[in-house]
Amino acid sequence: MPEAQQAGLARTPRTRARWLWDGPWALTGNLAKIRVLEDLIGEFPKGGPSGRARILDVGCAGPSPLNLWEPFFASPEAPPIEVQGVDVDAAGVEAVRRLARERGWPQVARLEVGSAYDLPRLFAPGTFDAVVSTQVLEHLARPEEFLRGAAEVTRPGGLCYVTFDSGHFPSHDAAWKRLARRLLVALGKERYHERGLTETEVERMARACGLSTVETRFYNLHDVKRIHNHGVSADRKNRLAEVWMELEDFLNDDRAFLERGRHWFAGIYIKLRKSESRP
Repeated sequence: MPEAQQAGLARTPRTRARWLWDGPWALTGNLAKIRVLEDLIGEFPKGGPSGRARILDVGCAGPSPLNLWEPFFASPEAPPIEVQGVDVDAAGVEAVRRLARERGWPQVARLEVGSAYDLPRLFAPGTFDAVVSTQVLEHLARPEEFLRGAAEVTRPGGLCYVTFDSGHFPSHDAAWKRLARRLLVALGKERYHERGLTETEVERMARACGLSTVETRFYNLHDVKRIHNHGVSADRKNRLAEVWMELEDFLNDDRAFLERGRHWFAGIYIKLRKSESRP
């Protein structure tokens, strides 16, 4: 049972912001990421202690740069935030920078080229109200080192959100592909590292870094995700995602079901908090 559930903590109350679901943007097809957005709305409805909530996006580039943050940038109803980002892909970081200029999104404040291990080198201690890492952890050979750096650049009492591929979910990759990736990683090419993690592993590593688990949830029923991403028209995706979210939250609230059924979810969401007293 995840640490937060073992401690008897109720799940964080859902802030069902209609503007998030009803806007003209296409929400990501990863429910764990949407859960991050919903929680940020609840945690920072009026921004952070010093104005806009300062958020670091680790792994900010990718095939759909800034897709996660578009609702926050485009809606006047969104909480005031400032997003800084870091990614190992220099071309990807430049693409994010260019997109932010083209769309006129001043909330994108600073972008750096660097790895997930470089956070303490790139940012001052306690800089951020929240650090967000979506689908990065499973690609890191040293995830605890990353979590330690994330904790360092988070302010006392601030939050870290991680979403990642579940180690409970059976891999669909051919054996030869898994072997090839392991060989490439052994040769120093860490970008090929790919290993799903369990909530127990990540909670343990986070605890060692001064981060306590607030909430752990399991998301992305594989077949429903395929229907969402590939089976329905674009104008129906957000509505399907909302119904899908209700289903998965219903299942997450059933502890007996999770004990025997967490392997059906492809992803895991964990919300972590840094101690108020930790420097």
